[in-house]
Amino acid sequence: MIWITLIAQISLSQTSVSYILEVEKMYQQGNLQKVIETTSQILNYEPHNEKAKFYLILSQNEILANELESKGEYKEALKLWLLILNSYPDNIRAKKAIMRLMERGLDFYIDKPYNLRR
Repeated sequence: MIWITLIAQISLSQTSVSYILEVEKMYQQGNLQKVIETTSQILNYEPHNEKAKFYLILSQNEILANELESKGEYKEALKLWLLILNSYPDNIRAKKAIMRLMERGLDFYIDKPYNLRR
């Protein structure tokens, strides 16, 4: 019985590795909702899967950053994009969003917009 359990755990672990590779690909392509769905399924079977947690939170934060930006809450969106970039430095979407928000006159250090064209 121990062998069956061990084999099942190994099989589950290998399956989750292949799913995580797929999740990474989906994330890089910007398919955030699919990432959330897939990582949620992985976490149902493997609640301690750190990679799944990472991509789930990253995707949720990116969706929230986009929502904040579309509502005009630029300062909060910038903070979230910076957090995302800190967690995933190769995130091109975060880099573009930060540049876009900085063009609006937002600064990393002060609370109010300033005029870049002085």
